Amino acid sequence: MPIFKSQIVVIFLVVSGLSFGQTISTDRPDQTESTSLIEYKNLQLENGILFTFNALNSPNAVRQLVPSILLRYGLTKKLELRLYQEHETNTFELQNQAISGLKNVQIGLKFLLFQKHENATKVAFISHVLVPTGSKSIDQNTFGIINKLAFSHRIGEQLNIGYNLGYDFRGKNSSKGTYAFAFGIKLSDAFGMYAESYGEWENINKFTNSFDTGLTYLLGKNMQVDLSYGVGLNHSMQFVSAGLSWNLGRI
Repeated sequence: MPIFKSQIVVIFLVVSGLSFGQTISTDRPDQTESTSLIEYKNLQLENGILFTFNALNSPNAVRQLVPSILLRYGLTKKLELRLYQEHETNTFELQNQAISGLKNVQIGLKFLLFQKHENATKVAFISHVLVPTGSKSIDQNTFGIINKLAFSHRIGEQLNIGYNLGYDFRGKNSSKGTYAFAFGIKLSDAFGMYAESYGEWENINKFTNSFDTGLTYLLGKNMQVDLSYGVGLNHSMQFVSAGLSWNLGRI
């Protein structure tokens, strides 16, 4: 079923502008990793599903991440332990073929490097090690590493700006730089929105840039749902995603 890129983007932005911001801090649904850490000895579970159309450079391919799971645990006030796992299914409609399996598990840390004061500029470093535990038909059978510097700036009570610069290494002849830049708006305790540009480059001639936007809704003090849509700006890609995040409290 075709999705009209410009109309969907406009709908998200209009609805988001009429909605009201929320207060919970998660690392989804946007691509920009936040600088916020889970409180000491608290455990947070962030679940999502994602469907990407025109995936894998094929016009008839659909990529599904069902589910994607991120566990975050506060080791100290400035250090967070992270565990990330995805199950991927790639469907090729014309060939009537599907390939599925687990991706390599990611084990990581987030460390708060700098914080001017509680509601101002923050800088964090995030690093994940990819362990070759996934299906060979889905992921590379090799160790890798994902590194990001995350920055955030709060402007008043309503607007937050976040951006990342990163470098991924996934084995010989497989490395890339990454960036993400997001605006987040909070206007109440229930609703929120974001708009974001993100991309990656493997060399000077291979750069992909994308845009996404989404809504978040706070179900309770420690639970949030989200919905997002993304589109490739200089490549053919569209995705829709939904998720549920739950802070389980002190463990």
